[in-house]
Amino acid sequence: MTKNTHHFFDETILRALPQHAVLINVGRGGVVDTGALIRILQEEKLGGAALDVIDPPTPSSSTDPVWTTPRLLITPKVAAFYPEYQNKLEEFIENQVLRYLKGETLRDMMTLNDLAEGG
Repeated sequence: MTKNTHHFFDETILRALPQHAVLINVGRGGVVDTGALIRILQEEKLGGAALDVIDPPTPSSSTDPVWTTPRLLITPKVAAFYPEYQNKLEEFIENQVLRYLKGETLRDMMTLNDLAEGG
């Protein structure tokens, strides 16, 4: 991230996009001014947004607008792809289901409160 790319998609740029546009960021969270994006989405001036990364990376609380803003999809940093990803994901899910069926504690559980506290 450089000073030229930090908040490259600022309020001015975001407002210049057509109202039907959808912003997708799978790069660096700081490239998008998340606060400005949320305001513009709440005003219904942008069609939507999907962010695999956000800035700051951990919202301040479970009631943070990043979780409640309409037409804003947050994904859990899964845009990165590598050849073994699908196999590792399937193995993880299979193990989680087995743990659940056995009444065991699930691995890597996080709640919105955990995220808000820096989980």
